Amino acid sequence: LDPFQGSVLAKYAWDQGIRTAYTLAELGNAYDLGLSSSFKTAFEALGGKVISDNFPSNQADFTSYITNAKNGGAEVIFAPTSLSYAQAIFAPCSIQYAQLIVEAAASQKVGIPLYAGDTWDSNVILEAAKGKDVTINITTFYQEGGNKEFDEGFKKWLNADKTNLTNNGGNDIVSAVSAMGYDSYFVA
Repeated sequence: LDPFQGSVLAKYAWDQGIRTAYTLAELGNAYDLGLSSSFKTAFEALGGKVISDNFPSNQADFTSYITNAKNGGAEVIFAPTSLSYAQAIFAPCSIQYAQLIVEAAASQKVGIPLYAGDTWDSNVILEAAKGKDVTINITTFYQEGGNKEFDEGFKKWLNADKTNLTNNGGNDIVSAVSAMGYDSYFVA
């Protein structure tokens, strides 16, 4: 559950010695605001300080937000960005904000790790971070390596067809949504 993800990441940050966190959520996005609130509540209960910020829809530049985090002394940026369910169905770029946040953090060379919920479990975000000096920690409901037989079969299926590979972000990484989609197909 989303509140659980926020509290788990707050505890993880605290256990890493982090004492000041920065949360960044999209205004009006229940997922973002709820997960940020869960993180903030849990992190403050542990004794941490949280600086919270929100951005408007269709934000294209996150430089000022990364600067705010840095200037506020943040040791982690928690940004559970996601488009709403309806937006995600009609706009497959539901991880666009995450890519822009990764890019802004990398270009400013802030060295602050990025934390996020399961919406960041994406090959596209992995590619956006590739070759950049950024650390990303996420919560997710399936991690590659969780089921050897499934992983091997799925990779074989991906690599057998160039279209499958392209649709998977150009690589054969098994994301959580792939495992969930597979399960859902067979349940249906």
